[in-house]
Amino acid sequence: MKKRLFISVTVVAILVLVMIISACGQSATTTTSKPGATTKPSATSGQTKPIEKVVNPQGVYIPVETKPCAPRIDSLAGKTILYYESEATNMHMPTLLIQLKKDYPTATFDVIHVENFGSNTPTAEQIAKYKAVIRGVGW
Repeated sequence: MKKRLFISVTVVAILVLVMIISACGQSATTTTSKPGATTKPSATSGQTKPIEKVVNPQGVYIPVETKPCAPRIDSLAGKTILYYESEATNMHMPTLLIQLKKDYPTATFDVIHVENFGSNTPTAEQIAKYKAVIRGVGW
């Protein structure tokens, strides 16, 4: 019995050492400087940023369309805001709405509460009439 345990421990120790030695022999690479990566100028800073390719788990390149963030507003004061509660947000969203009404008394909040996706979800046309949208999603 002791002989089997000794052999098992020895084999495991040898395998661990082999893995450590092989990992130490690999060269370190960074994710931002890939061979053959192209660059494009940044719109904000004028500097070049690498263009990254997204690879799915199968290793196939998939082109990804990127879009800029929506323009940010400077304040909620005087604005009409869609306050969109959805999917299990009944814990923190009511408290946040109370605080926002205290902080921005001139803002108008239209509250929509939806428990699931579907016909009750606001459409792009409905959302377009608001200056801002605050949406809470939680699980």
